[in-house]
Amino acid sequence: MDGDVDADVDGDVDGDADVDVDVDGDADVDADGAADGDADVDADGDGDAMTTIGSSDVAAILGLSPWQTPLETWARLTGLVPRYTATDTPSQRRGRIMEGALLAALSDELGGVSIVRGPAIHEEPWVAPPPYEWAHARPDGWHIASDGLRFIDEAKTARRFSEEEWGEDGSDGVPVYYAAQVVWQMGVANLAGRGPFSAAYLVAFSPMTDDFRVYRVEHDEARFRGLLEAVRSWRERHVLTGDPPRVHAADLPLLARVFPGRDCRRTLPPTDADRATARALADARRRERTAKATGDLLQAQLCERMVAHAADAIEGIARWPAVAGKRGLDADALAVAHPDIIERFTRQGPPTRRFWLTCTPDTE
Repeated sequence: MDGDVDADVDGDVDGDADVDVDVDGDADVDADGAADGDADVDADGDGDAMTTIGSSDVAAILGLSPWQTPLETWARLTGLVPRYTATDTPSQRRGRIMEGALLAALSDELGGVSIVRGPAIHEEPWVAPPPYEWAHARPDGWHIASDGLRFIDEAKTARRFSEEEWGEDGSDGVPVYYAAQVVWQMGVANLAGRGPFSAAYLVAFSPMTDDFRVYRVEHDEARFRGLLEAVRSWRERHVLTGDPPRVHAADLPLLARVFPGRDCRRTLPPTDADRATARALADARRRERTAKATGDLLQAQLCERMVAHAADAIEGIARWPAVAGKRGLDADALAVAHPDIIERFTRQGPPTRRFWLTCTPDTE
């Protein structure tokens, strides 16, 4: 599994300011959320914000993260949205709870080495010296081996270890965004005078399959310098100028969240690019509806064959087992019988926006 990743600093593969991360592994959307708090904003003496970038930001900046887009990272680094969420997601909470236990297990695997915990979110991170004082790292831990070599230690959880995304136990085959994270941590730590770190151990556990693995990623100075240059370029082009990076499909909730006011009623005159985008969107939605109708028909044909032969499966093809009906809450009846309960437990979500496509290819 040799996954070379060529991503530019806008998070798009278009040849603009490319950086070759060249790591083993692909994106694993079933991990702990990569929310390790490794990102801060430090204020300097004159009141201007100097943004520091941590290891969990790097994959997002390069467009490699399955959890966060470059635009989301930019919004947090520029103060457009809060840096941290008020609560963890379930996967993030799971990762935090298990971190200490996994590091203890890693210590046992490595012969009982003493693992020192890295700086916590409320503590000062490891910060690189000028001209890279905007780069920092907060590894989960680190240790010194009996031969005097230093190692970064990271703990992760995953729902499963797919062959496409993870290598064998003992290899360096970690998902690309985790590889970028530990490469950044080792490089920044060395710049900060905390090293030299020669490699990083990543201990990963899947509670779903009870699978425990240990990976080792060697320090590669050239690879780190490529990451450092890519992030530096991205920071100067977007964070320092306030110019946002390109939008991704996952950015729709963010765009609605930062929209300038619910009472905005401004209508823009359409450009040729707007018309072309609208036509492409309408065409994509039409293809999506056609594909769904085709898929529903094909499924119905398989189900019809099973019904005709009083079967609930076609060997090696499909299963159609009986399942219990869904249970739901009759909110209308509850509101009549117990309006006080409805009032107490009704939660109002944050305001958002609804998109309507008013132009179709037929009307152009």
